[in-house]
Amino acid sequence: MDSFLVSNLKSLIIFGHLSGLAFGVGGAWMLDLYILRKMYKSPVTQENIQIIKFVSKIVTIGLLMLWVSGLSFLVFYSAFQPELLLNHKIWAKLLIVIILTINGYYLHKFVIPVILNSRDKVLIKVLSLKQVNMLTFIGCVSFITWPFAMFLGVFKGLNFTFSFFEILSFYAATVVLSLSIAFALKAYLVEEEMDLTIKRLNKHLQESNSQQVSLKHDIKVLTKLLK
Repeated sequence: MDSFLVSNLKSLIIFGHLSGLAFGVGGAWMLDLYILRKMYKSPVTQENIQIIKFVSKIVTIGLLMLWVSGLSFLVFYSAFQPELLLNHKIWAKLLIVIILTINGYYLHKFVIPVILNSRDKVLIKVLSLKQVNMLTFIGCVSFITWPFAMFLGVFKGLNFTFSFFEILSFYAATVVLSLSIAFALKAYLVEEEMDLTIKRLNKHLQESNSQQVSLKHDIKVLTKLLK
């Protein structure tokens, strides 16, 4: 094949790949931060639900573009640059995209339905601890994995420099550190919400006791008047 056509074909694949990464990273970060804000701050509105649905579709499109362009790279390399298939970064990135796909599946199967069923409610006040943990885990993995995939795609200095296991070890360490921070923050916010709830309950109990005392006093007065 003509070298000019080969060069332009590769450029087209790169464009599609970078576009998929842009859609995925931008959409995933916006979705994760938006859900985090809704979880701890304010009730979920119909407008919020529409935004979450729209952005999740953008992320899905980005993931599909990543798969199509990534597989196109493998076919292109097999045909024109087979030596590049020895680059461990390519196979590490393929595994990262598989992780993104699995995480995206659970996002659409568990996280988004939970949000859609919590309209007009603050998520942290209506979700179980298991559901909060699930949202935290899936959101954190998405938040870290998307930019990591972009990092692997953009930095050419990683080509033939690190092994498959070195790249994955760095990724795993980054995810574990991020999850530790995310769950520590979640524990703090959940504890804060529990303290506020206990204070509200104590206030209601005090008001209820005051009302009971007042009611007893009124009954005594009424009893005296009836004698």
